[in-house]
This record gives sequence, structure tokens and C-alpha cells, in this order.
Amino acid sequence: MPTNDEYITLEEAAKLLPGPPTPSMVTINRWTREGKPWCGQHIKLASVPVGNRQKRTTAAWVQEFINALAAVPPKAPGRPRPKPKTPDEMAQHHAEIRKRREAREQAHNEVRRAHCLKLINTPGRAKPTHK
Repeated sequence: MPTNDEYITLEEAAKLLPGPPTPSMVTINRWTREGKPWCGQHIKLASVPVGNRQKRTTAAWVQEFINALAAVPPKAPGRPRPKPKTPDEMAQHHAEIRKRREAREQAHNEVRRAHCLKLINTPGRAKPTHK
């Protein structure tokens, strides 16, 4: 555990972080609570509470935080990037999208038509005069 002389405020810690821009106090406070989202992980800045609302950290903890961010690969592991499509594959893809869009519009029009017929055939409703 660090000694009292080693603790620094979060404002002082902000000046130790690479920048510009210097992160705001809200951001640094969030990094101590939730961590910084980075490549599918949340990397926390270590801190200790002092009093009701204040937190302190150390220069060593700030350096550990920076090193942890640098150690994570810039691209999170996951699905490999899809290979580029050929012009024929792109044309087929766009045709499928068009077909789905047309089917969606047709279904939407059928629902509207059914709703309008329901309104027209509702007892007590005035019949529309337009055609």
C-alpha cells in the first residue's frame, strides 16, 4: 500500500496521462469506477476513496493503467473480416435486399389496406365520399 505522500489527486493524475487533450475529471472518475472500454474489455484506473466523494491514485497506478491500455491489442479478437465481394456477388446481394424491401412494402400496404377496409366497414362510421 502506498504511503500518504505518494497519493495524488485525480486532477494531478490527468496531467500524467498522454495527451492532448487532457481527459476531464468526469472521465477520469468514470475510469476509476467502471474502467475505460478498450477492445472489448474495461481497464480500470486504480484509486482509493478519501472522504465522501474524493478519490486518490498514485503515479505508479496511472502508469499501470497506461501500460494496460498499451498491452491490449488494438483490434479485439473476434470474427475475421469478410473477404471483399466480387461484382457478381454484390449484384446478387443488392437484388436480395431489393426483394426483401419489396416484400416488406407489400406487407405494409396489405396491412394499411386491411385497416382502411376495417374502418370503412365499422358500423356508425361515415362512408368516405372520395374514391
